[in-house]
Amino acid sequence: MDHTELILREAAKMFIKFGIKNVTMDDISHELHVSKRTLYELFHNKHDLVERIVLSHIDSEKRLLLDIISESENAIDIMLRSSKFILHMYSKLRPTVLFDLKRIYPDIWQNVESFNNEYIRKMIEKNLVRGKKEHLYRQDLEPKILSTFYTL
Repeated sequence: MDHTELILREAAKMFIKFGIKNVTMDDISHELHVSKRTLYELFHNKHDLVERIVLSHIDSEKRLLLDIISESENAIDIMLRSSKFILHMYSKLRPTVLFDLKRIYPDIWQNVESFNNEYIRKMIEKNLVRGKKEHLYRQDLEPKILSTFYTL
């Protein structure tokens, strides 16, 4: 793991524990025993750091969800495993982290919203279509409507 990845991982832990608003670049520098100069050479500012953490997290979640899809036997297995994964993912986050993102970094929050409203919704919609083809779900289900409700 390189220096940048270590900082991203540890800063994310600090943000989750204390909230994004409450953690400063000085706090991160002190906690990780990294000079502020090094920190600012790697990340232009706190916004840049938060954005890279969120985008990295979203990419990781996408990869893990794709693994679930490829390893699952059928649509029900995918739905159960992905739902469990998503619940676990959000249960680790304190509401203050999401609130801070939404209020202080609305442009970064849009990435989270896009992930939920586009990627997750489309994944669920495809799963419902697949489940209907596999005759595991009722044929009168409306994948588009149900997937939208799921991601509200």
